[in-house]
Amino acid sequence: MHTPNSNSHGHLHIGRYSLQTVDNDCAAACAAAKVAATATAVHTCEATIQITGGLGMTWDHTAHRLYKRAMFLQSYLAGERRLYQDIADAVLPRGAKYPRTISPL
Repeated sequence: MHTPNSNSHGHLHIGRYSLQTVDNDCAAACAAAKVAATATAVHTCEATIQITGGLGMTWDHTAHRLYKRAMFLQSYLAGERRLYQDIADAVLPRGAKYPRTISPL
């Protein structure tokens, strides 16, 4: 769980830096930070619920409340699909064809 947390922490710093410097890729950096942070929160809560469930203490833990909050924040204002589309629009040139599938090498 440490690696996804570090990844989302890095995205948050990049988003904060792009807001402070008024970078052209500010929207893409903030979208990437939101996607990384919410995905990490959901993953961490799911793992916590799994671990505490194995110990038989699931309802004594606040992980369920945090999991519901993480799921709400993941879909609040814009879903992951729209944020990924915003990131792709900012990174790829205008008029580029998005591949529907990734071909194997």
